[in-house]
Amino acid sequence: MGIVFSFASVVRFGARVVAMCALFALAACASAPEPVTNIPHTSSFVTSTTPAYLLRANDKIKLLVFGQDAISGDYTISSDGNIDVAQVGLIQAAGLTVDQLKLQVTEKLRNGHVESPQVSILLDVDKPLSVTGAVINPGLFPFRSGLDARSAVALAGGYSPGADTANIFVTHAGTGIEKRYGLKDRPVINPGDVIRIADRG
Repeated sequence: MGIVFSFASVVRFGARVVAMCALFALAACASAPEPVTNIPHTSSFVTSTTPAYLLRANDKIKLLVFGQDAISGDYTISSDGNIDVAQVGLIQAAGLTVDQLKLQVTEKLRNGHVESPQVSILLDVDKPLSVTGAVINPGLFPFRSGLDARSAVALAGGYSPGADTANIFVTHAGTGIEKRYGLKDRPVINPGDVIRIADRG
């Protein structure tokens, strides 16, 4: 005996199949894990740029002015914070960065009728930096251009056993404020800075 399907029964069967597929799809969505969003690491410590070194009394600088040998030379900032530049006079230097002092000198020379003065100022790099705390050989070390805090630790022989290698504490010269830097930070070191490595504890 043959089986006869009516049009209505076929439609009802198709509707049931569609409904079952929808239920399976919903179940699969409910069991699938939510997508994980990658959250970028942000240092919990100091992330701002290293403050520029501020000149102080007794700092030594080399002033170079192209074509002006009488002005170029070595200068020491006086106790009053000034340098006495030949043919220019007293210029306040203490409390300024090297770049700010360069602008001051350039403006003074321009006002003194030196046409298009080309000025360079070099800070005395013989001023040592200090590495203290949990390092192999703490002490004073000659400043080197381009140093960051971790290369300064290398100058002191590296970390000693028990050192907290996740943090570096730096007192930037002239600020008197110790700042903590994390693993992803690379603070630039200026002459006279103090780098301290703490013990884990």
